[in-house]
Amino acid sequence: MAKRMNPGSPGAGGSNVPSTGEQLPETINDVFRCFICMEKLKDAHLCPSCSKLCCFQCISRWLNERPNSCPYCRATLHVSDLVNCRWYEEVASHIENLQQICQNIKVSSSGRRDQCATHKEKLSVFL
Repeated sequence: MAKRMNPGSPGAGGSNVPSTGEQLPETINDVFRCFICMEKLKDAHLCPSCSKLCCFQCISRWLNERPNSCPYCRATLHVSDLVNCRWYEEVASHIENLQQICQNIKVSSSGRRDQCATHKEKLSVFL
C-alpha cells in the first residue's frame, strides 16, 4: 500500500519540519484521529502490523462485520490481537495543553506588532 506523503514529510522533497505553525497542530490531530470514524480517539487501540490508531469500538465493529483483516493494512487481525494504547490519554492531554499554550502565545503576540521586542517600547519609525 502506498504511503501518504505530506509536503513536510521526509522523502516528499521538503524538510521534516512544517513550514508554518498552522500545519503542526493539524498533523498532530491527524495522528491522534481514528482512521475509521475520523473522530478523536476513544479507548485507543492499534493494529500490531501497521501501528495505526483507532477507537476500540470502531475496530471491534469492523472486525465483527467483515473478514478478520485490518481496514488500513489488510493484515490478518482479530480483536484479541489489538494493542491497548494506555499512554494515549496522557499524551493527548499534553498535546491539548501545548496547543492551548501556542494559541495563547499567538493571541498575546498579535497585538504587539507596534512594540519593540527588545525595549518593550512603541515603535515610532517604519510602521
